[in-house]
Amino acid sequence: LITPDLQIFATAGYTHARYDKYLDAGCTVRQQEAFAANPNDESSCTQDLSGKVLVRAPDWNASLGSSYTVNTTFSSYWRLGLDLVYTSDFFYSTDLDVENSQGSYTLVNMQLALVDDANRWEVGLRGTNLTNEDYYTGGADLPLIAGAYGGGLQPQSRWSLDLQYNF
Repeated sequence: LITPDLQIFATAGYTHARYDKYLDAGCTVRQQEAFAANPNDESSCTQDLSGKVLVRAPDWNASLGSSYTVNTTFSSYWRLGLDLVYTSDFFYSTDLDVENSQGSYTLVNMQLALVDDANRWEVGLRGTNLTNEDYYTGGADLPLIAGAYGGGLQPQSRWSLDLQYNF
């Protein structure tokens, strides 16, 4: 709390999530292609991911934000918020294929809300991913199409108008 009207917040997290033992993990597309090129091998394609990073487990995440309030003459106040949300790189498929990985990214979000002094109601305009950051949160190999991958690209900037009533 910098002043009664200005708040600053920050978070940081570190996760060292690794497989203890994972001997029979599925192969990446390139490993499967190399395996299929050897017709004398009768075993199935697997890889050892022991000691490797877990899927969807970024090492670092952090946020930095602020909230500023301005009183009005109508028993209400304006709240303006801005925050940055950082996520380090991670894999989003269980075979840890580099083609199914997401590089680090930072999102910029904002909020402008009118709130009554008793916190009974709120009308807010919210914007997320204001810098139109391209990032994926999921994906997989597409086995029916050689060398193809699919992924879930998250929406670019989004805006919403929120109405809230607390009772």
